[in-house]
Amino acid sequence: MQILNGNNVDWFFAYKLPVIETDRSSGYSSEGTAFIYADSTTNAWVMSQQSIGSESSAIGMTIKQIFQSSKQNDFYALYNDEHPNNKTDSGRGHMKGSLFYRLLFLPSFWKTKRSIFLCVTFPTAALNEIGKQLLFGTPSVYESNCLLHSKDSILT
Repeated sequence: MQILNGNNVDWFFAYKLPVIETDRSSGYSSEGTAFIYADSTTNAWVMSQQSIGSESSAIGMTIKQIFQSSKQNDFYALYNDEHPNNKTDSGRGHMKGSLFYRLLFLPSFWKTKRSIFLCVTFPTAALNEIGKQLLFGTPSVYESNCLLHSKDSILT
């Protein structure tokens, strides 16, 4: 995961703020795209100078890694109860996110609502346990590449 200066961190947490008409501390507050941020190197919450949808935000720089890779050597799963093509899947968990060997991410957000983002680096050995936890939530996966194949893996 990359933070705003391009350095990698073990984890970061972001909190997308709702529309705040009266707050002028960030140009994005009245648009509903402002967020505060903390990571493994900060001692306090920081108001991001980028919009949450910006490719140069910590979230944008992190998720961009999956789209810039060749994908053939990456494990990833993208899930959302509202797929990008506007297909909804009400029979599955109300979950939005991405999972790849470095990342847990919630990619969809409403301007009027709050959203939280927790991005954590896990060792590859943890993927099977993470997969077991996802089974409980029954995510609606719309794109994936699972390279882990073993008789004990639920991800195959």
